[in-house]
Amino acid sequence: MIDDLAATVVRLQTELRVAQGAELVARAEADILRQALSDSEARETALADVLRVIASSPNDLLPVLQSLLETAGGLADAPGGYLMQVRERDGRLVGRVGYGEPHDMTVQRDGPDYFHVHEGISPTRQSLAGRAFLERQTVHVPDLEPVVETDF
Repeated sequence: MIDDLAATVVRLQTELRVAQGAELVARAEADILRQALSDSEARETALADVLRVIASSPNDLLPVLQSLLETAGGLADAPGGYLMQVRERDGRLVGRVGYGEPHDMTVQRDGPDYFHVHEGISPTRQSLAGRAFLERQTVHVPDLEPVVETDF
């Protein structure tokens, strides 16, 4: 009788653990779905914002590029960035539009028309922008600090 009771207690404890585990899994799945929905809503809002800028600036490319850059950076949680262009007169890569602290410092130093006066960089594989330009693809570096000395 005591053995049957002990076996029943062990079985009930096991069932309780399984039920608790299933509840934790269900909560985790619900959290994942909520996050996916939130991310989807953020992307849709961002797309609507970009389309609004395109519609309001059909003949001016810079506001559209600025909006695209800020939207992409926001979706990626990037603290800043540049969309670079090759400057025809010297073949150097220079930020055409940008945002964040480095961009703010560039504007403060070189003025709002920095594209024409900033030194820029040579399009070589020794820079992140140069490598992306030469390889014609995105170069993703999750943490730039450790690779600055070795790759760039």
